[in-house]
Amino acid sequence: MTTSSRCSTSQLGLFLESAGGGFHPNLCFVDDPHFGLSVHAETALPAGEAAVSCPFSLAITPSTARRCLAGACLDASSLTNREAMISYLCFHKIFSPSTAPQGVELLHGVYVDSLPAAETLRTPLYYSDAEMDLLMASNLHGATTDRQKQWKDEWESLLTRLTHGVDAFTWELYLWASTMLSSRAFPSSLIDGDTSDEALTPILFPGIDALNHQYGKQLSWNTDVHSPTGEIPGKMSVVLDEEVAAGEQVFNTYGAKPNEELLLGYGFTTPSNAGDVVALKLSLPPYSPSLSSTLSKLGLSNLRHFVPRSGVLPPELFAQMRLLVADKDERDELDAKANAIPEGGSRGDLLDFRPTPSSGSGRVRPEVRAMVQEYRQGQVDVLEKALEYRDQLQEQTIQKALEAGVNFDFEDEEYEGEA
Repeated sequence: MTTSSRCSTSQLGLFLESAGGGFHPNLCFVDDPHFGLSVHAETALPAGEAAVSCPFSLAITPSTARRCLAGACLDASSLTNREAMISYLCFHKIFSPSTAPQGVELLHGVYVDSLPAAETLRTPLYYSDAEMDLLMASNLHGATTDRQKQWKDEWESLLTRLTHGVDAFTWELYLWASTMLSSRAFPSSLIDGDTSDEALTPILFPGIDALNHQYGKQLSWNTDVHSPTGEIPGKMSVVLDEEVAAGEQVFNTYGAKPNEELLLGYGFTTPSNAGDVVALKLSLPPYSPSLSSTLSKLGLSNLRHFVPRSGVLPPELFAQMRLLVADKDERDELDAKANAIPEGGSRGDLLDFRPTPSSGSGRVRPEVRAMVQEYRQGQVDVLEKALEYRDQLQEQTIQKALEAGVNFDFEDEEYEGEA
């Protein structure tokens, strides 16, 4: 730990307090060399204490952003939820409240000023070419490329619709704001209680998002939307369900997330992450529309599957593969073409991957190398468990067949004479 300051008397703390929220008075911001800016307890905090609370009136929602951007673009109502939220953050970097165009309200300058700078971010979209090379043949490499294209398309579209601040609305600024939203957003159900997929939108709770993540921490998200009266205006609070000792960091928890998701969206990994999964996607023969129809009728049209740390392969994957080889006449071709492979690379690519000298430009930061290695090792661990599980199933199937009097002609003659 290097420097610290009391949370409640910081600009952000006073901003929250002005609307009825705030930080616990015994918390301080610490510039930690490992976690970056983090929140620590100066004295022990018992269970039941609220670490931080944010009034709903200070939350940034898509509707708030659209209203505040009414004078900034051709049609604010046409902005998607993401576009509205990201543009609102960007405009705080382009204008001050006194220089903002007519019809533009910038109400969260204190909050935006508290957010981490771009040079401190470690998500893959901030990697050098050499660092991206470390992700080759992994699912994350393709996911990063896809995300960059999606976000750049959004940015370019917005440039044609903005009426102010276009010259300063750079890709670098849009990338920063997009990363802030992807790494700090909460679901809108915490305000309105509507958990349906079509109703969920991203929202930002200043102060609440100052807490770093650690899976398994005992805490509660208390929100007035769940109170008997559902009183609005209300607030959201992070309440401790276990004591935090003096000097310890106060964490939030995002739930069980694999390192692939943590690295892509947040820029960090968790050692030996129990939530790690490997995505498998089944490839169907391009000449089989009838097979696709059958899979759809059976509720098996989703060809993407996730294998957990245990290595247990999803039963839906087995059902799909069983259909692929059901027709004897097509069996040979289907066996060759219908393979479950990790998205972005083959199983062998991941298991056999060895770091090689990068041909990309830019240096590889030590902390990035460590995170990528942690991510890749987790992927390999899951795949090795999956192979063990597959071998166990094969052994069990063969044994049952042999017990039923079915003989196999094995090239290695491992089972010869056991029937």
